[in-house]
Amino acid sequence: EEAEEDRRTIIICSLPYRSLQLSTSSYSMLRFTLLLVGLVAVFRGSESSTSIVVGPQASQDASAMVANNVDSMDGDFRLAKTAAKDHAANTKRSILLSQESYPHLYTELRNSVWGASNLDDLPQKSKFTASQSLGYITEVTHTHGVIEGLYGIMND
Repeated sequence: EEAEEDRRTIIICSLPYRSLQLSTSSYSMLRFTLLLVGLVAVFRGSESSTSIVVGPQASQDASAMVANNVDSMDGDFRLAKTAAKDHAANTKRSILLSQESYPHLYTELRNSVWGASNLDDLPQKSKFTASQSLGYITEVTHTHGVIEGLYGIMND
């Protein structure tokens, strides 16, 4: 009888350009580690994000894992929690233009974390301008709370 092939899979996705899927049955842990080190060395000068997803069959204790990092020289790494809210009918919500560099949002509309009182004391602080509104949409009657950084992380 032939033994069933071990199909443990690790997926690595480096945005915006590359993704790679590896089978742990094809690579020893040493080779896999060397491959990761090589990928980091090749892409270390780029500004992108990397997501790593490990399925239950690819981890030693059968747990699933998801990891993400954002590679940026001047990214906004502040963390904010905006509470859930109820809104009156026909309330409008501003759509704000955000940017990748610090500060990605500069407004009190969403949360005080993104406001002027929470900006780092940097030499260029006086040159920061408030986030521009691109327009408005009708708000839903209830919004869930959100934890966000440079991008949305999760709802509560």
